[in-house]
Amino acid sequence: DAAIAVWNEMTPVADDTLFAECRTIYNLTNTEGIEKYDECAQWVADYKAGKIPSDSYTMAERAFCYRVAALRDQPLFRPIPLTVIGVGGVVFVGFGGEAFTSYGQKMRDLCPDKFVVSAVCANGYEGYLPTAEAFAQGGYEACSSFFMPTLEDEIVTAAREMLEKLK
Repeated sequence: DAAIAVWNEMTPVADDTLFAECRTIYNLTNTEGIEKYDECAQWVADYKAGKIPSDSYTMAERAFCYRVAALRDQPLFRPIPLTVIGVGGVVFVGFGGEAFTSYGQKMRDLCPDKFVVSAVCANGYEGYLPTAEAFAQGGYEACSSFFMPTLEDEIVTAAREMLEKLK
């Protein structure tokens, strides 16, 4: 309704430049805790069978066990699609997973002269995309993520390279 209400006040934009690029970043799969594979796989089986009360472990501990128990079926490297679309003074950055909020701010910082819109789960869903700080802090998302703490640097570097093409 708000868009329709201001439609007649809209004016065409003189800048008609277009840009689009989609890149796949490959991050090494997080194998932290693999030495506890047997223990975690048994815990997950027992948990699913109702043998372990749901309040006996924190969400982060459960996420850790589920991630470790799933490692046997995971690839060595995990793909993350990253998309940048520029239309005039507007830039859309799409992350192929659930990117933490600070990624949006990092994209705006990389392209301060444009209106930057970030979108999660764009062109795929590869899970949570925590920042390096979030990995250090732990918590559910970081413990369940199959990505390594290098993920943030890899995403920001690729985004910077693509966004520089808009200048």
